[in-house]
Amino acid sequence: MQKILSVVLVLLLVTGTNSCDVLEQVGETERFVQCDFSLNGVRVVEMGGIDLRNVNSASDLGLGDMMSLSQRFINGNLPATLEVDVNARNNSTKVAGIAGMAWKVFLDESEFVGGQFNQSIQVFANSSTNFPIRVQVDLIKMLQSESLPKILNLIFGMQDNTKLRELGLSVKLKPAYKTSSGAVIEFPLWITIRP
Repeated sequence: MQKILSVVLVLLLVTGTNSCDVLEQVGETERFVQCDFSLNGVRVVEMGGIDLRNVNSASDLGLGDMMSLSQRFINGNLPATLEVDVNARNNSTKVAGIAGMAWKVFLDESEFVGGQFNQSIQVFANSSTNFPIRVQVDLIKMLQSESLPKILNLIFGMQDNTKLRELGLSVKLKPAYKTSSGAVIEFPLWITIRP
């Protein structure tokens, strides 16, 4: 970790961005990387155009919603929005934080989807914070060999880490910080989180 920080500091000096603010942001990013991370679960908030935030099981869906989902399943297209809930625990005596991050979701060690999280995150000293990563997927492609009832059973049980482990789910994060000129610089390593 010290080698990585040294390389980042040298790069900052070479590019002429050696202000105290940037050095503090690098320190906050390093502390963020050293946080303890865990997955609190995955929530399906929308599927096939149906809002699922207040739906707890497949039996809560109406007949019209079930018919709509069945038709999408038959057509081979079932778009969904997932929220992957991540917890970061900062055990240091100083604030940890990032300006944003790249993220990737893996299923059975194969990259499934990725994107950018363009919001800053701060984790105060000796505390933790949760942050959701919104993921757009096609559930048919994600769960190719499953039937609609099995997909629905999995969807309404994604807070269960056992089901997430069965999927081989993992999330990788690559934190970034901003320089005084506003340039975003990615930290040179990925953080892997498993349920």
